[in-house]
Order: sequence, then C-alpha cells, then structure tokens
Amino acid sequence: DASDLAEVHSAFDALNFSSDEKEWAFRTTAAILHLGNISFKKKSEKGSVTGSSIADTKPMKIAADFLGVKASELEHVLCYRSIAVRSERSVIPLDPEKARDGLNSLSKQIYGKMFDFLVKRVNDSIEGRRGRFIGILDIFGFEIFENNSFEQLCINFANEKLQQQFNRTTFKEEEALYTSEGIKFQHIEFIDNQKVLNLIEKKPVGVLLMLDEECLVPEGSNEKFMNKLESQHSRNVKFQTDKHRKMHNKLAFEIDHYAGIVKYDSSQFMEKNKDTLFQDMYDVCASSSDHLTAALFPDM
Repeated sequence: DASDLAEVHSAFDALNFSSDEKEWAFRTTAAILHLGNISFKKKSEKGSVTGSSIADTKPMKIAADFLGVKASELEHVLCYRSIAVRSERSVIPLDPEKARDGLNSLSKQIYGKMFDFLVKRVNDSIEGRRGRFIGILDIFGFEIFENNSFEQLCINFANEKLQQQFNRTTFKEEEALYTSEGIKFQHIEFIDNQKVLNLIEKKPVGVLLMLDEECLVPEGSNEKFMNKLESQHSRNVKFQTDKHRKMHNKLAFEIDHYAGIVKYDSSQFMEKNKDTLFQDMYDVCASSSDHLTAALFPDM
C-alpha cells in the first residue's frame, strides 16, 4: 500500500498537481468512503410518517469535515428532502430505504464530478503543443465475469462505442476516402456492432432507456423491468434469455457483444441506476468552504 501511495504521489507531481489539489483528491475520496459507512434507522415523524435518523453520526461528521460542509446540514439533507410547489416549500422525511438511495446518489455524484475534474486536469497537463500528434486508443477493457451486473453492462457498452468509433475511422471512412479518390483497394470485412448499440441505447426502447423509465415508475421493480425487456426484445438476434430462466435466475439476460455473449444479472440494476441527486444535497455541497469541492457544484 505504501508503494502504491508513493506511485500516486509521483504521478500527481509529474502532472504538476499542486499540494492543495493532491490533498483535496485524497480528502474527497476519504469522504466518499465514510459516506458509505453511514447507516439509517427508522424514526417516527408527525402523522404516523416513517422517517429515518443516522444510527451512528461519527462517519457522517468525518465526511462532512472532509467535504468542508456543516455536519448538521449534511445530516438534515440525508434524512429529509424539500419540495417547492409554487411559493410553498414542504419538507418530507425519508424512510431508511429512500435515505440510503439518496446517500448513494450523493456519493456517486461527488465521485463522478471529482473524476471529471481529474480527467480535465490531466488533459490540461499533458496537452502540450497543439498540432499533429500520434494517439493510441485502448479499447480492450471488455468484461465477462461469472456474475455480470450493471457495472459490466456500462463498461461493455462503452467498449462497444469505442469499437464502433474504431470501425468507422479505420474502415468506413478510409474506404470512403479511397473510393472518392479512385484508389483501388481490397475491401476488409469487419464486425459492425451497430445492432448491439441500438439494443442498448436506441430510443425509445434501448435497454438503458427502459431501465431509466422503470426507475421513474412508482411501482417499478427489477422483475417488471426484466419482463418488459424480454417482451420488447425477444426477437432481437442480439438479445437472449434462457427459456427456462424462471426456473433458475429469472432476472438474467444475455447480449451478444462483438467480443462474445455476456449473461447479465439484472437483480440490482434499478438500485445501481438510481442517481437522482436531491437539490438540497446539491446546495449543501455547493456551500462547501473548500473552493475545489464547491466548484464541482456550480450555480444552476
């Protein structure tokens, strides 16, 4: 671990990260880890409404300190959300399940925004002089495990997009250029993965769009999502389900990717896809005393 940390520090230094930026990156990562240690318990609210409270406030206070926000404000937005209707604002208690969903969304948002910052910062450091360059596109990050969930679908979808970009640039555009200039060439057959991309992302019934839609339905569930998916894509050659799936894993489906067939377990797809950040949480992060954290949440 010590050698890995030293290597990270060395990389930061090579990319001209300042001491404040390095410290902030470590502090923010630690905050996300401590957010993950927060647990909720039921709390009775007015009108027999079930709310929640934080079982142990220690990890919450540590996270608040690392994020540069007030612990009392962070605690409030984790257990309540406010809704503005016309000129009236209502505060709604969150039960433990909804509080956990909100916490997970907050952690994802902070991590995602920090990642975007680091990518931009790295690009700025290595940009160098503008002009001609030689680039390397690494597209071999495809994942096929014994158990594949939402993370693997996202990763494999990204690789399908990269593969399509590679095909378009290397084959389609080059052949079009040769044809326009009258250059003789031998056509190269390649796998066109557009059908797979359509299955995953095309409106209105791509897998990811149907998942987003199911997450918005009040009574949505992974089971209903799976049934809709099978009903919509049962005739798609790139989509498969085991005809005996209800006897085994009823929430499993397969996609025939360019790199091979992958079986996905959709039992946690909805939970992992929910990332709506409540405005109250956004505002608390935007009020951070740390200028780098506050910059991740600009005025909307």
